Amino acid sequence: LCKSGAIPGSTNTTLTVGIPAGGALKLPGSRIFDPWNCTVISDGNLQLRYMLEEWNRSIIDYESQLSAMRLDRYMGTVVVTQLGRDGLPIRSYKLNHAFPSRVEASDLSYEAENQVGEFSVVWDYQYMTTEQITDGY
Repeated sequence: LCKSGAIPGSTNTTLTVGIPAGGALKLPGSRIFDPWNCTVISDGNLQLRYMLEEWNRSIIDYESQLSAMRLDRYMGTVVVTQLGRDGLPIRSYKLNHAFPSRVEASDLSYEAENQVGEFSVVWDYQYMTTEQITDGY
C-alpha cells in the first residue's frame, strides 16, 4: 500500500587532516544513511496505520515514556523495490534494522470525499544493502 517513495540516499562524510606547510588532506569519514520517507495509502479500517502506531509505541510508550530496550524488539527490515516500465522489479534496496521514527498526520476532511486517505512514514535504519533483480533496460 505504498503510494510513493524514493530510492534511499546516503552521504559519505569527509574528514580533513592538516598536513605540513598548511595543506589539508581530505579523507572519507563515515557513511550516514538518510531517513527514508514513503507515502502510504490508508486501508479501509486503518489496520496498517494502527500497526505502525503500535510499532512506534513499542519504541517509546506514549504514556509511560518507557522504551523497548532490546533492539530486536523494535527493529525490522524494510524492502524498497524499484519497478521498471513494465511494472516488474529491477532492483531492491533493503533497509536493515529499520524502525518508523515518524508516522505523519492523516487528514480527516469531508472535502476530500473523492480521494483516498494517505499518510507519510519516516523510517530510520542502520545500513542499506542493494540487490539487482534483472539487467534492467
